Amino acid sequence: MTITKLENMINPQVLASMIDGELEYAIKFAPLATVDTTLVGRPGNTVSLPAYKMIGEAVDVAEGEAIPVEALATEMENVTVKKAGKGVRITDEAILSGYGDPLGQASKQLAKAIASKVDTDVMACLEGIGEEMTINKALSAEVVSEALVKFGEDLEGQKVLLVSPAQLHTLKQDPTWLSVQELGREALVEGAIGQIHGCDVVISNRITNTNYIVKPGALAIYLKRDTSLETERIPSIRATELTIDKHYTVHLADETKAIKISGATRSK
Repeated sequence: MTITKLENMINPQVLASMIDGELEYAIKFAPLATVDTTLVGRPGNTVSLPAYKMIGEAVDVAEGEAIPVEALATEMENVTVKKAGKGVRITDEAILSGYGDPLGQASKQLAKAIASKVDTDVMACLEGIGEEMTINKALSAEVVSEALVKFGEDLEGQKVLLVSPAQLHTLKQDPTWLSVQELGREALVEGAIGQIHGCDVVISNRITNTNYIVKPGALAIYLKRDTSLETERIPSIRATELTIDKHYTVHLADETKAIKISGATRSK
């Protein structure tokens, strides 16, 4: 007779792959970021990331004159790779009962926990937007239109406006508001509930007194390695602990693609 052992029911490699698959969709702000894996396998926890300065617009050059040459300047920013982790304990009874797919639920919950941490770090990263891309006014449809001027010639293209639940009602009263059904295209970020002045509107409980308009490529998520999952048996209580960690860092890669609206009313 074949005996089904509990350790055969918990496969760390399979669960880690399941969690990575869940993470792809669970990180709410992932579509706004470039995911970079160049740090995988590189030693050290601190990396220097370049931010290239614009060399300016080209100029007219008369016949026989030299073409002006500018030095390509960069600013280096040191960022530290961090480790985010979470664990869950599952009893033998929960697994053997088969009710509610406890292993599947554990993988989903662990993925959501890591995704939530990445999203929190994305918001913290956006707080670093400089004064040139900041407008100090309370959020309104008119202020959104005014803020978009900061994108200059790069105004076109998809972009996301992050708002608090309390701010949604005010925006929906504006005549320029479009519902999801009226967009005529797929929203950039899953969960977008409408559009105002060309910005997909996404609700976030992380928004308090500052709003952000973000274009794809503004952010970068640097991964150090894939999700790591380990199991530890606790025989005295007949349970197994699953712990995962993710090594990554979030970077504001292109500040010209993100606008801060500072001065919004704090949601209640």
